[in-house]
Amino acid sequence: MRYFYSRAELAQMASLIVGDLLEGRQKQEPYTESSVQNYKIGSRLVTPDGLVWHYGRADAVGVSQTYRRRGVVSAIIDYNYKILAAAPSGSTQIVINDTAARAKDYWAGGHASIFPLPGYLNDQPRMIKSSTPGNGTSVTLTLYYPIHYALKVDDDVYCVQSPYSEIREAASADSKGHNMALGWTYIPVTPLYYAWVHTWGICQSVHTGTKMGEDAGDRDVYFNYNDGTVFSGKATAFGSCQRIGTIIPDTTLGQRPYFLLQLDP
Repeated sequence: MRYFYSRAELAQMASLIVGDLLEGRQKQEPYTESSVQNYKIGSRLVTPDGLVWHYGRADAVGVSQTYRRRGVVSAIIDYNYKILAAAPSGSTQIVINDTAARAKDYWAGGHASIFPLPGYLNDQPRMIKSSTPGNGTSVTLTLYYPIHYALKVDDDVYCVQSPYSEIREAASADSKGHNMALGWTYIPVTPLYYAWVHTWGICQSVHTGTKMGEDAGDRDVYFNYNDGTVFSGKATAFGSCQRIGTIIPDTTLGQRPYFLLQLDP
């Protein structure tokens, strides 16, 4: 029996290649920025040259001329909320006590860990499809898939935004030395503007101050969380750092190496 894809399924497949363009907005190419949002945050784009990109919004810091061509990082944090309205098994909507002035779809593309109390045995991890604007009291989250366990008032929900919702240069790490590389930008990104982040494919970094790929076994590329530069080494050399790709063999460029970026395909 031949299977025919529905129109919605075809649209979903297309959006994974050309980006999830918002209604009424215009196409935005890589290597450009925009003051208005044109695509869904985290939207995926595959360009004809084989590179993969994800759509993001800069935070209040953005990416300066100095820090382009380095790893851009996520500035999001996680939150703990409570359920405000009981939800039966099978529901795809939950109401949380988020009192902030949120824009519509602030949580879209993020993740919710939902815990019916008492205890945390029946945890329900779900990705967030959309969210209502904040009204000062609550926000309603729409999930991609229904919950399996009913929720009651005051059950726990842990939420985190899409990592692409607040991107910034890796000028400094947080107080615990954390910075998560999301990909590369090749242009400065104005604070609060929107741009594509390169997440997969051939890439070239800024210099690191030391030559890369020169020693035997130097093939894995790692992200320097403090300033966005990269360095290479053996697979076991930098276990606590974030691996981001593999260096091109026999590089002659030393401080400006080419490598295969391998973050989000």
